[in-house]
This record gives sequence, C-alpha cells and structure tokens, in this order.
Amino acid sequence: MIEPETFLDLEVPTDIKISPSGKRIVYSTSLALGAKKAKAENAVSTIWLAETGKERSARQLTSGQFDDTAPQWSVDGGSIAFISDRAKAGKSSAIYVLSLEGGEPYPVTNADNEKDIAGFRWSPDGKSIAFTSPDEKTAERKARDEEKDDVVVYGEDWQYNRLRLLHVSTKTVTTLVRKGAHVASFAWSEDSKSLVYSLWKTPDLNAPGYHGVEVEKVSVVDKSVKSVCHFDGMIMNSFEVLDGKLYFVAGVTPRSCATGGAVYQLSLSSGDYSVCVYGQQDTASALYKCCKTLIVKVLYGLTDSLRLLDGKVFYMKQTELHSTDVHGLDGSTGECIVAVAEGSTNDPLEVYSVIGKDRTQLSDHGHAFSSVTLGTDVPLSCESTDGAVQLDGFFAAPSSVTMEQGKPEKPMPTVVLIHGGPYYHATLGFDTLFFYWTPMLLEAGYAILCPNYRGNRARGENFAAAARGGMGTTDYADIIAVVDHGIKEGLVDKEKMIVGGWSQGGFLSYLCAVRNGQHGFGWTFKGAITGAGVTDWDMLSCTSDLPRFESELAGAAPWQSDKSVTKQRQGSAVWEMKEAAEKKAIPPILILHGEKDQRTPLTQAWAFHRGCLEYGIPCEMAVYPREGHPIQERSHLVDMLKRVKRFCDMHLS
Repeated sequence: MIEPETFLDLEVPTDIKISPSGKRIVYSTSLALGAKKAKAENAVSTIWLAETGKERSARQLTSGQFDDTAPQWSVDGGSIAFISDRAKAGKSSAIYVLSLEGGEPYPVTNADNEKDIAGFRWSPDGKSIAFTSPDEKTAERKARDEEKDDVVVYGEDWQYNRLRLLHVSTKTVTTLVRKGAHVASFAWSEDSKSLVYSLWKTPDLNAPGYHGVEVEKVSVVDKSVKSVCHFDGMIMNSFEVLDGKLYFVAGVTPRSCATGGAVYQLSLSSGDYSVCVYGQQDTASALYKCCKTLIVKVLYGLTDSLRLLDGKVFYMKQTELHSTDVHGLDGSTGECIVAVAEGSTNDPLEVYSVIGKDRTQLSDHGHAFSSVTLGTDVPLSCESTDGAVQLDGFFAAPSSVTMEQGKPEKPMPTVVLIHGGPYYHATLGFDTLFFYWTPMLLEAGYAILCPNYRGNRARGENFAAAARGGMGTTDYADIIAVVDHGIKEGLVDKEKMIVGGWSQGGFLSYLCAVRNGQHGFGWTFKGAITGAGVTDWDMLSCTSDLPRFESELAGAAPWQSDKSVTKQRQGSAVWEMKEAAEKKAIPPILILHGEKDQRTPLTQAWAFHRGCLEYGIPCEMAVYPREGHPIQERSHLVDMLKRVKRFCDMHLS
C-alpha cells in the first residue's frame, strides 16, 4: 500500500511564469490546499526555475523553509520578485527580489511588515512595482491588543487593502490609494503612467454582491484619481489593460454568485462595458496578457482550454490546467510557448512546456509515483432524468482490473465522489477533487465515479443558474442519473456503492443518504462520507461567512422570507431525516468537519449527528481541531485518509 504521507508530500506547482526571452520558466510549489508539512506551524512554498524544452530541468531556487510565493519576472528577465515571510515565518510579508546571476533574495519592501501583501505587478517599464496590502497596526492598536482591549465591533476596524507603489531602485514606497474602501484587483496602463483598480466598499467577501464594484484610475505621477465606472456585481479576477480598454472576468449575471464566467470589455475613456466573449455555453475562468494579445482559460464539460478572444483554441486537454502561461504569440521568439501544470489519473501534477507538437516535462515532483499505475479513466455522458440536458462525468477503475472497450470485466465496488462549489467541475486528473481521496481509493482497489451536475460553471450560464434556489433539485437528480448510467453501462456494482464529497459535495452526500433508494431505480448507497457539508440551508445563511452566496443557493435567507415559507427546506437533509429514518433508509454515515469552519460551520454536522443519535443510525463523526473549511494539518489529513479508507473497507468489502 501507498502510505497517506506519500500522497500528502506531493508538491503542487502553481504561479507559472515564462521569462521575457521565453527560455526559462519560474514557478512555485506548495502542498495541496495550503496544507502544512508534518509538525509545521506554518505553510511553506518553494520557488523553482526550469529551462524551456529541457527535460526535467527544474531546479530549486529557494530553500522551501519559508512561504515564498507568486514569482514574477523582471522586465529584463535578469531577476524575479516574489512574496515571502522569510523575516518572521508565518508573521511577516514582504516583496523580495532574487538576481538569477547569484546571491541571496533581498527585501524591497519592509521585511518586518506583518500585514499580508495580497498581490503585486511589475510596471511595463520595469521601474516600479505596484502592490496591495492593509495598513500596519499603530502603536496604540498594538498596546490595546496587548492589554486584551480587543472588542470586535462590526465595521469599525476594516483591514482595507491600499494600493501602493514601490520604486525598485530606491525601495521607496508610496501609497497611491488610501480611502475608506478596499482595493481588490489592479492593472498597469501600457505606458506605466497609471493604474486601473477595482474598489469594494469593504473587505467583507459579500460586499461586491451587495454594493457592486467601483473601477477607478490613478496617476502614478501626481496621484490624481479618475472614476471610470460602477460595475454592478462581482469582478472575479484577471484585470488586464490593452489598447485603452480594461478586460476582466465576471459573471454573465454580475450580481449572481451562481453564474457562468464571461470576459468583459470596459472602455477606460467612456466607462461603458459589455460582455466581450464566453460564459453562455462554457465559462471563462482566467485571463492572461501575452504581448498584445489576451488569452482566456475556458472550461467546458471535462475539458480545460486556452483560447483567444475570437474563440481560437491553441491548447486543450481533458484534464485540469492547474496553472498556465503563454509566450510568443507575436512571433518574437519563434513558435508560441505554452507552460502548464497538469496531471492525469496516474501522474501527479508536473510542469510542462509545449512548443508546437513538442511537449516536454520540466519537473519531477511526482517521482515517488513514477513506477505506479493507479487506474484507467473513462469519460461518461448521459441524458438527465428530466431530458433537459446532457450530463458528463468520468469513471476510473483501479489498475488491478482489466478493462476491455472501456469496461471492467465485471461491475466494480465504487465510491461516488461529488465535486464542491457547486461551481467547480470534475475532470480527469490525479487529485481530481480533494485531499487525494481519488488516488488513495483507486490504489486500495475501488472504482471512482465523478458526476458533473447542474450548478457547475463549466457548461455556462444555464447550467450554473440552476443552482439559484435549486438546492436538492436538479443537482441531486443529475447525480442519480450519472450513477444509474454507470450501473447500466456495467461499470458500477449497484450492490456496492458509497457516496462522498466535501463542501457542496458533502451536502449532496447528506442528501443522497436521506433520499437513499427513493429515486425508483432499484439501488441504494451502502454508506455516505460527508465532509464539511450543509444539512440546513436556513441555518447556513445565518452563520456562514458568505451569507449572500449561500442564501442565493437556498433561494432566500430567513430574513428575506415570510414566516410561512419553507422552500429552503427542499435541500436540507435534517428536514428529511425523520421520514427516512422511519423507513430505515439512511445508510451508515462518516461525518468529517473542521472545528473552525466559517464557510460551513460545524453546527451543520452537529445537527445531522444528533438526528443519527436520535434514530440509532450508525454514524462516526470526526471533528478536526483548529481546522477551517479545508483541512490543513498533517496529522489530521493522515487521519482523514485512513478513516475514509477504513469506512469504505467496512461497507464495500
């Protein structure tokens, strides 16, 4: 058996950047989902350098003892800048510069600053770096904290991100934008004379949904500010300025959280904006600027692709493109270069360079799995039970099973793993969903089935919009449809199935448990693994750190509803418990939850667990101290993997 630690030690590459010459690639690695190494107090990240087109050329640039993240090339390609906590691990944040001619990284902002730098960008002329960070604590505030005079009053001590300008040669920092608002995204003008940025009313994650976003422009010469426009919704990411226009990714329905991602175009002179491309049948998830061209990462079904604004595809894979960069679209360095971090069912994420038809593996972070074959994957497609849409997903069989024409010799004991979000989509890869459950269970001899249901963004606006007030309706029905398709195709043993998931996947696993066998197809789940899942949508709207999003999924928050309205119960498993328990339909349950989860608070798990105690339903509940929505401490992750496997062994063997 492969030990859990072997999976958890895998370094995940991200923040890929190609050098201005196109000859080198820099990136960072860390453990999945911000996890910590064994006995570590803080997460760490390492920066690597590779040569384009040279097999396994990646070499470590930083020690891996600090949180070195977000590397970016200087304009001349002679150095890189990155964010690090190396002055005080876990307690400081500064921008460092490392010359590739030799020497140690040196700070260009105050190394002792404690407030996190949220992001930074070199100016096109290479003379300056713009970055955002909150103000440091005043001496008065520190004294009050030491005396525990630290009452938290909502709205009185917002940690607003300020937009700041660093002159690289002098290390002088100037604050360009300091007002009672929060700078979120920003981009340089092409002449390096100004910055365009978005402002939230507060740093509260719900602020853009409630108030929209202001877009402004500030001169780096005289700090004069010009209002560009009000955008009535949430700007997701990816600010880029090109030819006097601002491009960014936002929802097709801007005020909605459950919406397809589109590329918007905004005139910096008039302030007029409109959807430029994507979002109706697919979703734009990121935007990159390459020379004088914009590149869009687009999700559709099981595929991720890199495309131009006109729709032309120049890189597409049926796997997650975890991190990407593009170089040379203008022909300045010959052929176009794509750098990408991607994996497969049998291969952990690695960094590749792709030049024409030549695809070269630059890194070797998954060397522990070089001689391991975990399984074979099969894409799935079927009609929804209401006949409205085609659904997709995939089935993966363990390597111990012989596959002929995409089918095992006999139906397999299967764990149905449900993605979260609901906006995420499951696609082929090594750790296709979360916490290495997929490769761990494949190695243990179980098949995996991952359905994509309505609510995910990878099929565009109509698919995503189904989540608005739709909890427990088409999402649940779509999971049942894909599972039943897997059974009818001879992939899944209907007598040996467990359902599981995390976050939204945990919610749907709870729902599958209380509705077990009610679909009329003649099969049931033998167990359910519910990680950080929702059991009562009214309660979630009242207690989550994203009440606006959660209440949109529920259909309304309690304070938006008349006393007689109970619609939100349609997706709340605790309200379906009594009837299901009386029919003895609920299978054994494994509940996993972080003690300090703010997204889906622990009360969601306690509610269901108390119902299990009431009705004598076999239920094992593991609460991970100090953990939030993702689990990050090593001992907890090891426990989770062992506990999940043990539960599957108990109920599928």
